[in-house]
Amino acid sequence: MPTLICPDVLVDGTGGEARRNACVVIDDERIAFVGTRQGLDAAFPDRSGWDEIDGAGASLIPGMIDGHAHLTIENIDDTSYPGIDAPREAIVLYTLQAAREAMAAGLTTLADCGSIGDTLLHVRDSINQGLTVGPRILAAGPSVTTTAGHGHYLGIEELADNADEIKVAIRKLVFRGVDFIKIMATGGASDPPSNRYRAQYSEEEMRVAVEDAHRLRKRIVAHVNPTEGIINSVRAGVDALAHCNWLGSEEGTVEYVPEVAQEAGEKGIFVDLNVFATLVPIAGRDGIVSGWEGPGEVEYRFDLIRDMERRGCKSYFSSDHMGRNIANWPQRLVQARHTLKLDPVEVIFRVTGRAAEGIWLQDEIGTIETGKVADLVLLNGDVADRIEALTDVRAVMRNGSVVVQEGNWVHL
Repeated sequence: MPTLICPDVLVDGTGGEARRNACVVIDDERIAFVGTRQGLDAAFPDRSGWDEIDGAGASLIPGMIDGHAHLTIENIDDTSYPGIDAPREAIVLYTLQAAREAMAAGLTTLADCGSIGDTLLHVRDSINQGLTVGPRILAAGPSVTTTAGHGHYLGIEELADNADEIKVAIRKLVFRGVDFIKIMATGGASDPPSNRYRAQYSEEEMRVAVEDAHRLRKRIVAHVNPTEGIINSVRAGVDALAHCNWLGSEEGTVEYVPEVAQEAGEKGIFVDLNVFATLVPIAGRDGIVSGWEGPGEVEYRFDLIRDMERRGCKSYFSSDHMGRNIANWPQRLVQARHTLKLDPVEVIFRVTGRAAEGIWLQDEIGTIETGKVADLVLLNGDVADRIEALTDVRAVMRNGSVVVQEGNWVHL
């Protein structure tokens, strides 16, 4: 039978204004109606036998999407984590617990941008097969990287040092069943052997990666810290730029290139923006910005992303969190709203409708619209007025079924 929810506030994930006293009907895992109480009465005059979820004093939003997480790894100081060299069975169990905790926090979809071996693929498949309950997971598997490259501890099975090896790595990953490709186009901060300020792959090598990923119908996300790697990735036509730091080749410099941002916009490239990293003033974190032509001064990295958006790029917020820390992401979104002075509705849009578009699932999830999958989160309070309601979850629905209610699991 259909399920009815009439929340006090509806934020539908499209970026439009919050609606008051709207009603949503869920039937057969999908949203069957979104409208007013009057429209509900006209469309469904007989609702006998229907289930109804109490929406009084609550806000309804789409299930949140984290477009860049790492479920199988954990911060180095977390002693509960079994460790990268632990038996795969231990990592799988830890990963499933991390995924469930994230879903209980309102994250119904996670795009994992780098995991250990095939462990996450097994967790994803067990959820998809109905063997256990968890969020929707898109898995990149181990990242494609170079010898001594960023994330080598994840991509050790797929090390690729030239164009031919890149193609082999991508083909092996696709054969093993990944949902998309994550390639380390530049070095990173967590690997002493790599160089965060330089590219790992040339423009031509990145072009080979993009062409082969697209030939196999896979989205490709490029980890890019320095401008050198951003340029190579944009010219190659990747689908998303993860982090997009615009770092100069020398530590303490930020080199923004408006022409490259313009090209990225014209190509429809997304920015996968790690929220936590943009909450620190850019001068103190990354350095002094050169090449800036936008209005005002650059205080946060988000100011650069805003300029990229004016040039046609789209960006979604992501956590880049690890393991059980992913469940804390809504708290970072609250911080982002206040630090960056964003409207709560915009914050929600960037982790729902916009994020769904960025991970190629906009036809299925991300907004509360008729025909979409009913991944929904009911929050205590008015989230359009107080973003803090994001951290006060009343209920989580996955595929039209309540899986978490008042912090308790309904199904396992």
